[in-house]
Amino acid sequence: MRSHPTAGQATLEYIAAVALLAALLVFAAPAVGAPDIARSVAKAIEHGICIAGGDVCNDGDARRAGLAPCPLMSDTTGAEASVTAFSVEIGGKWLLTITPRSDGTVSVVRTATGSAGVTGGVGAEFAFGKAGASATARLRVQGARGWTFPDRATADRFLEHAVRNDFDDRHWPWTWESGEVATEVSAGGGASLGMESAKEHLDVITASVAAQVAIGERHTRDGTSTTYSRVGLDAPELAVPLMFAPIGAGHSDWIVEYTHDRNGRPLELAFRTATPRNHGNQVVETVARLDLRDPVNLESARPFLTSQEPWSSVAGGASKQAVMDRIATDGVVERSVTDVHDDSKGASLSLSGGWKFGLGGKRVKVRKTLVSATVQRGGVVGARLDCVPA
Repeated sequence: MRSHPTAGQATLEYIAAVALLAALLVFAAPAVGAPDIARSVAKAIEHGICIAGGDVCNDGDARRAGLAPCPLMSDTTGAEASVTAFSVEIGGKWLLTITPRSDGTVSVVRTATGSAGVTGGVGAEFAFGKAGASATARLRVQGARGWTFPDRATADRFLEHAVRNDFDDRHWPWTWESGEVATEVSAGGGASLGMESAKEHLDVITASVAAQVAIGERHTRDGTSTTYSRVGLDAPELAVPLMFAPIGAGHSDWIVEYTHDRNGRPLELAFRTATPRNHGNQVVETVARLDLRDPVNLESARPFLTSQEPWSSVAGGASKQAVMDRIATDGVVERSVTDVHDDSKGASLSLSGGWKFGLGGKRVKVRKTLVSATVQRGGVVGARLDCVPA
């Protein structure tokens, strides 16, 4: 059942009435020579029943409700690499993400990340290799740019020369740009093969875990700006070089977003969570939004916005709970489930000096596919049939 019990009786009565009317039209209209009228009316009634159930039935319904189109699928490709020397680590990552959306548009995002950190660890050598553990603290700086194209054909023309077109703002103007600064702490361990007398060892199995805290800002061409804070956790993962990670729970994010227009007027407050399940093969994302253009909504959110909670705590406190209570009655909560297929592969090489010297690289290839999507408005939960048809 998609709605609360208080709405159930009225909905059932409505469905019964329109079902009777539909039956009369379907059978009576052809008898008087008007089959097209019967089909048109039946479609309209079907749409009415869909709306009465709280569902978002098509793109038009989604636009009228102020809902963004769903990402039907995304393909992320790229590479990351790191070099460690004298316990200092330097790394980088370059990614391209292509996302067809439910309204027919296509999103393309280019992300570039640079990092620097300090690493240290302990290890033990044996006849044919060694084992050890290390920890790293690093600072990451990330920039991203996104484009929205009206259809796949236009996106494909951009992607034919993607690197060059990234900087061709005259012909391919970006939709938004963002910058992020993050601190990260990671720990890992593993075993490598190599003769005891050799200086080089090939890592054959590694395990790692990491946590990040970030703050960033995103600007759009229409003048809106979004400031966000993010806390991320990479659950323990076991990896074998040049093969898929056999064990891993995936990546979790908790994000707070505050959006305002070019004049500083508040537009929206959003809480976003993304948590893995099924050993990282699925991601459940929930976005709770509150429209701050409504004066009552703004007043309910003001204690949270003027406190330190948005930037110092994911959990928040009483003021965040007040916002969540307001969202439950007057906001929008969207939930999606996505399948994740990760074909990324990587390898690392450590040199003499234990864990103080090393090279690492990874080819990134991840596909995400939307499985289900729902939206809750004013206590009524409905399916996003514009995204995942019944």
